Amino acid sequence: MCKIGKVYVIGLGPGAEKEMTYQASTALEKSEVIIGYTVYTGLIRERFPDKKYLSTPMRQEVIRCEMAMDEAMKGRTVAMVCSGDAGIYGMAGLLYEMGQGYPEVELEVVPGIEVSSDYRDNNVHILGYFIDPAAPELRPVLDWVKTERDERNEKIAAMFERDGFDISIAQLREEYPDSVLGRPHFCEHLMRKGYISSVKEGFEKFLGEGKPYYLPKRRISIAKAVETIVAAGGVPVLAHPMQYHYPEPELIELIETAKALGIRALEAYYSEFSAEQTAWLLRAAEKYGMGVSGGSDYHGTRKTHISMGTGCGNLAIPYSVLEELKKLR
Repeated sequence: MCKIGKVYVIGLGPGAEKEMTYQASTALEKSEVIIGYTVYTGLIRERFPDKKYLSTPMRQEVIRCEMAMDEAMKGRTVAMVCSGDAGIYGMAGLLYEMGQGYPEVELEVVPGIEVSSDYRDNNVHILGYFIDPAAPELRPVLDWVKTERDERNEKIAAMFERDGFDISIAQLREEYPDSVLGRPHFCEHLMRKGYISSVKEGFEKFLGEGKPYYLPKRRISIAKAVETIVAAGGVPVLAHPMQYHYPEPELIELIETAKALGIRALEAYYSEFSAEQTAWLLRAAEKYGMGVSGGSDYHGTRKTHISMGTGCGNLAIPYSVLEELKKLR
């Protein structure tokens, strides 16, 4: 079916113009209509004075989504703006659900997954962009990962309880009913109980590798991760290669191994990479005929030094990175 309009869902970041991502700015430039909560549209009206603006007060999210779809149905390119995470505050989920009734409207949503995989007994992360979340190939692998995580969590909780800590799996499940539990949740619980003062301290004292309550987890192979992502229609990417702290010869070996196993791109843009590291990865991607991706690795309160989209303040990922990544499908 021919698409007649498009909706971008855009997070403006903390609000200051200098903290808006390049992708957000580019999408706003392309848009003819900008829709959002009155306060947020006011933040950008001076920078984009020639756009058509539509706004509503707070608590009218459904109305704003309907306005966006209606404008797109007129053949216009629309930006739905919010102040923070576009997936949460920008109603990406609501728009995606509503979009089923507007097949003529192109809604840009990039589904993805991050998989912990094993590389020589080390944890290497593989990203999967553009996957079909309903692909039948995903379910068995994700079920296995969840079962492994659940069993590990139960063992860790039992170790803490054995040593007299006020913690249990039942407590954690009550506190985080909709979460996939992991070590950060243990740390947050221990903070509330007064055992530690930060998540960082929890890892350094109790749950980091080699600490008293750390248990290694079984991981799937890189080959299995790639196979699953590709079967689900996705593009497999080697996440933040510099974060594994390999010497250069070993890093090159990792990239060559990843390439041979079907990895199609390297995450070259990352919050904690220096300009020199990004440049090195861009050269490596070109040398090995691979694409590149980028991400902030935003984790909310668990990585307070990283902001959504802008990372540590100097992250700017060109929109062309996403466009080129699409070509690798």
